[in-house]
Amino acid sequence: MRLTQYLLDVFESELSEHGFEMGSPKDDSKRADPIILEHQEYARICKALNQEDHS
Repeated sequence: MRLTQYLLDVFESELSEHGFEMGSPKDDSKRADPIILEHQEYARICKALNQEDHS
């Protein structure tokens, strides 16, 4: 649970200001294991990350 809380803290402090939204409940009792991040430009972001991996 500490690692999950760390990821949620990073989301709040670093990612939310860049258009990312939490796609899974923040409440531990309502969330399964995965943390789901959403972004309006997700396809472009994934494509850029894929290209970066293959450079």
